[in-house]
Amino acid sequence: MMRHNFCKRLLIVMALTLFSGSALAQSLTANLDRSTVTTAETVNLSLTMEGAANSQAEPNWAPLRSNFKILANSSRTMMNLINGKSSMQTVWTAVLMPLRAGVIKIPPIHVGKLQSQALTLTVAKMSGAAASNNRSSNKAAEVYLEASVNTKQPFVQQQVVYTVKVFSREQMGNAFLTPPTVGNARLQQMGQELNYRAVKNGKQYQVVEVRYLLLPQSAGEYEINPAVFNAVVPMPGRTSMSANPFFALSGRTLRLVAPEVSINVRQQPAAFTGQWWLPAKSVSIQSSWSPNPPKFEVGTPITRTLTIRAIGLSGKQLPDLPVPQLNNANVYPDQPMSKTEMRNGELIGLHQLKLAIVPTKAGKLILPEVKVHWWNTKTDAPATATLPAQTIDVLPAPAGAAVPVAPVAPVVNAPAVQPQPIMIKSTSSWPWIIAAVFFLLWLATLFLWWRKKPAKVDVHEELGTQASVREARNALEKACGANDAANAKAALIDWAKTQWPETSIINLGDVSKQISDTKFNVAIDSLNAVFYAKQAVSWNGANFWQLFCEHEKQVKPEQMIRQKQDLPPLHLN
Repeated sequence: MMRHNFCKRLLIVMALTLFSGSALAQSLTANLDRSTVTTAETVNLSLTMEGAANSQAEPNWAPLRSNFKILANSSRTMMNLINGKSSMQTVWTAVLMPLRAGVIKIPPIHVGKLQSQALTLTVAKMSGAAASNNRSSNKAAEVYLEASVNTKQPFVQQQVVYTVKVFSREQMGNAFLTPPTVGNARLQQMGQELNYRAVKNGKQYQVVEVRYLLLPQSAGEYEINPAVFNAVVPMPGRTSMSANPFFALSGRTLRLVAPEVSINVRQQPAAFTGQWWLPAKSVSIQSSWSPNPPKFEVGTPITRTLTIRAIGLSGKQLPDLPVPQLNNANVYPDQPMSKTEMRNGELIGLHQLKLAIVPTKAGKLILPEVKVHWWNTKTDAPATATLPAQTIDVLPAPAGAAVPVAPVAPVVNAPAVQPQPIMIKSTSSWPWIIAAVFFLLWLATLFLWWRKKPAKVDVHEELGTQASVREARNALEKACGANDAANAKAALIDWAKTQWPETSIINLGDVSKQISDTKFNVAIDSLNAVFYAKQAVSWNGANFWQLFCEHEKQVKPEQMIRQKQDLPPLHLN
């Protein structure tokens, strides 16, 4: 009994400790699972709060009632524990049925003192032809599939979205969807499947919608091999599977094939004369500075970030911008980075290039215009994204100025992941019950193993770590005092390895990734530039050591490590 009470108190303390580290709520973000629906379909509106939520705080859905019927709402809270730091996220979801067609503005929603951003939803009216076709082809079907593409005449390498919908009025088990296939085109699933309700022929269906991205690589006619849906449904005369945990063994197997869809891919138009073929809905170029606002002085590095943003293209399709050759300034490019996002059913590609600009002469510094030619798929015409030229006034060099930034080793992009069959959740509660039982058994096993292996601290390893920290720090101080950039680089890398032993630290770029101190990061870039600059540059070791000490006072990572290791081992009696 005493051991049981002790374990119970210990688990409570552990839970409170985890939650005590949660960050306070900082933001509230709204998101729609789709940007376009019909008047016969529902849409899911999600509110995401980052940080700990007030247990009394709930969304005020009232502003939505003038344009939507709120069919249901739910909430869930998740907690993550990464490197000893906990974070919380609360998500509220409302299932909305539009009351009218048109472009509907979803107003900001309040949760306590926080407010989300406004959104826009396009609601199309169900056409008479569509309703007639639906009645004729699926008049008595309880489960059926629909398939469509967003365009039937795309250009080469233009985004084509293939959408398959599973409509069901039956409870199903072991349901999964085999994705479509197509020759000479890249195909991958876009995000997670969507779940909502829709009214067809006066009947309400549960809908599972899955989208796939096609990128045709050559012109011509494409036949898309349709998606295939498999499931187990109740036998005739039975309407429910929830009371039978062995339903999958006794039900009726259902196999449905989606309607066939074909596209005619067009060649790149002769009217396009740009350097890169970019068929998209929109393309823009943006510029930002670090630090912001920037201060331009001779010998002081300033980082300019150029970002290409495109709707309808992946980040890998976007080009690398040319590195400008500037008069009276050295330019050090970083490795370009690209990523792809999904927002409201749209593919958004981002491509970033960071340039460290080091002025070498006071006066006017001209940054040239940046242009990217692309093809507008909405207007079917060529277009140009432009970042205007900029003139900067550079001040004379301050005392002890340093010159940064070096290129970083290229990053190898991971291969595209091929789509896999999608398991569609069963409406039965039995799988969840079975999963819960196995989860509790796993917890009990883990607890017994933990009791037999109490945590211990290796005193020799702790002393060795402290000695390594001191040695690396002393070596760095000595190198900085002698303005010895090479030994300073080696000592800083050794020091970083003692602070983050579980992280691969190979070069100064790896060190910089672990540090959030902007001033010290600029100093690291300055040190790195000594080894990559085309011409010899000066390096101020005393200034670098001062910034290192200031950073150390703010963070003191080795002290945090030592405090954790000083805790005595925990033994359960």
